[in-house]
Amino acid sequence: MSSATFADNTWDASLTRGLDVYNIEGNTSSVKLICDPEKVYGENADETKLIVQLAGADAQGQVHIAFDSPDVPTISLEFAHGVSLKKAADTTVWENLIKGLSSGSQFALVTKDAKEIYIPKDALNSSCT
Repeated sequence: MSSATFADNTWDASLTRGLDVYNIEGNTSSVKLICDPEKVYGENADETKLIVQLAGADAQGQVHIAFDSPDVPTISLEFAHGVSLKKAADTTVWENLIKGLSSGSQFALVTKDAKEIYIPKDALNSSCT
């Protein structure tokens, strides 16, 4: 299993095609949260998603996300081609994802092949729910 730690990274925020995009990067990995709080693409659109690349490759299968916060449990999301959709996730799992990323605490992304640890400089301040 490859392992890397990325310290002092910051969340970048942008607006792309009407969607709020939040991104944090490491040397060979990235985490991107995309949200549609204004329902630009409609009520049933699947535009709210988490996109993950680990060790230079799209996340595939089960990814565990562990937060260094006593208030947020470790969660697991299913990824296909680097994407996990909010509408495919359990509501509580997705709520804990947003809570954990918004806490500003260290978090680890773990698969059977890789482990990436992020130590953000700041908490994610997002429009995502």
